Amino acid sequence: MRSPVTSARLSGRRYTRRTFQSLANPEYRRFWFSLIFLMAGINMQMLARGQLAWELTGDVFLVALVSSGFAPPILLFSLFGGTLADRWNRRRMIQYSQLVVSLVAGIVGVTIVTGVVNIWILFGAALTQGFCWSFMMPARQAIIPQLVGEREITNAIALNASGMALMTLSGPGLGGLAYSEFGPATTYFVMAALMFVAFVLMTTVNVEGVPVERRRRENMFSSIWDGLKYSYGNPTIFVLLLLTLATTMTSQSFRQLMPAQVDLIFGGGPTQLGILMSMIGVGALLGSLFMAGLSENMKR
Repeated sequence: MRSPVTSARLSGRRYTRRTFQSLANPEYRRFWFSLIFLMAGINMQMLARGQLAWELTGDVFLVALVSSGFAPPILLFSLFGGTLADRWNRRRMIQYSQLVVSLVAGIVGVTIVTGVVNIWILFGAALTQGFCWSFMMPARQAIIPQLVGEREITNAIALNASGMALMTLSGPGLGGLAYSEFGPATTYFVMAALMFVAFVLMTTVNVEGVPVERRRRENMFSSIWDGLKYSYGNPTIFVLLLLTLATTMTSQSFRQLMPAQVDLIFGGGPTQLGILMSMIGVGALLGSLFMAGLSENMKR
């Protein structure tokens, strides 16, 4: 008969294996590490873009404008991105989007070095990267079932969220440290390098041999309309969409103003900004790891 201590240890080991089971799949593992490098760059960029906008203008409205420039393309084009992910090669959609966001970060770094950077260059970069994001993220979600078995989908999605939360926790802190020690140009070049590594890793993910479901070649707008009708008609999905909208509107907007708040209220700089922004990722990381470790009969 096992002692309580032995049983607890075995239970803990099973929970740990269950939490990270999808990472045993080499294709998903490369996909996951690609996400890690991408989100490291993105979260560093969220800090650097807002801090640089504040240093250039000292205007709270312009800081908010630049920091939120990422959002309009996502709002306008994500439906098209999801529809295209049902029709096109998802891996290539992810690859090309990651390559573009890397190039944009590198270009901004060059404008800083040459002294021509201004608020509108930052705003244009945010719009461009938001446009890429609206195609990349639907494809990233849609490709997961191609990489893992049906029983591992929930775990893989939760690990995906864990990776994003991990970089939300660590990325801003690293970005704040890099910005304080080496300046904005170097920070942007580091971000560009991280995103480029994400692109390279994604090229090694093999999904060519996995059957991909293809929708009939109906009109793209018809597909979008069908998706909207289905979401509205499904109470669970509709409520989840409303909750996501409410959460984003009420609890995320403060993040865009943090560079000004840290300076004006606390007298801090990029390092302090990075620490505060990193705290956002703590709860998200713990929650997503908990979900990843749930057994199959508990997940729903």
